[in-house]
Amino acid sequence: MVKETVARFGRIDILFNNAAISWGIPAETMTLEQWNNFIAINLTSCFLTSKACFPEMVKAGGGKIINVGSIITKLGFGKLVHYAAAKGGMDHMTQSLAQGWGKHNIQVNALLPGLVDTEMMPCEGPKKNGLVDYIVKKTPVGKFGRPSDFYGISILLASPASNFITGSIIVVDGGVSLAI
Repeated sequence: MVKETVARFGRIDILFNNAAISWGIPAETMTLEQWNNFIAINLTSCFLTSKACFPEMVKAGGGKIINVGSIITKLGFGKLVHYAAAKGGMDHMTQSLAQGWGKHNIQVNALLPGLVDTEMMPCEGPKKNGLVDYIVKKTPVGKFGRPSDFYGISILLASPASNFITGSIIVVDGGVSLAI
């Protein structure tokens, strides 16, 4: 992936780590194989892509890494211990990479979405989880998020306007973390 990107564009300036899977499963019934799979996709993949892009960003004189975590790291949820652990690890990885790679002009930040209507968490339609209505009622903005709600903050973090922002864990949840 990195070689192909450099071959096509000549450099890597921005990495947007947004890999995730999740479904509710109690910790006591989760197998080690399930745990390892969640960690591999939700955390290890972000580490490996960051590590692979690092030398190219150094060659380019710097870069931006934007990790997509989850508000669950601030709240917890009993049937998502695997997801919370992986995304919590991402928060700390974000801050550690920011500290270690700042000298190379690489800014590393994370976005923590709340409830967002995606394939992984449908907020409308027949696959909607009953938890959605509860969360929407508690959220100060009174609605769930949409992917478009992240365009502005993502553009900011990918742009030179964020050259002095690094190691930040930015909550983008419509205020749900204030209410639950």
